Amino acid sequence: MDQYFARRGHPSHNGGMRKLMILLVTLAALPVLASDFDKLVTGVVDAYGGEAAWKGVRAIRQNGTVVTMMGKNGKMTRTWDRAHKLHVETSN
Repeated sequence: MDQYFARRGHPSHNGGMRKLMILLVTLAALPVLASDFDKLVTGVVDAYGGEAAWKGVRAIRQNGTVVTMMGKNGKMTRTWDRAHKLHVETSN
C-alpha cells in the first residue's frame, strides 16, 4: 500500500488517521468547553440580577455608533424584545 501512495505522489496514507485523531481530540474537549461556557453564562445572568430578573426583561435597547470600512461614523440602535424580534437601525 505504501508503494501505491508513493507512486501517486501522496505523502502518506495516514492522512485519514490524522483527521480522525483531530476529530476525537476535539470531541473529547467539548465537555470542558461547554462547562466553561455554562459558568460564563451563569456569571453574566447573576451579574444582572439572576434568572428571575432576566425573566422580567421585556425588551433590550442599545444605542451606539458604528464606523464603516471607509471611516465614516454613523449611529446605530438595536432593539430586541421577548417575541424574539431584533430590529437594527443605522443612520449617519
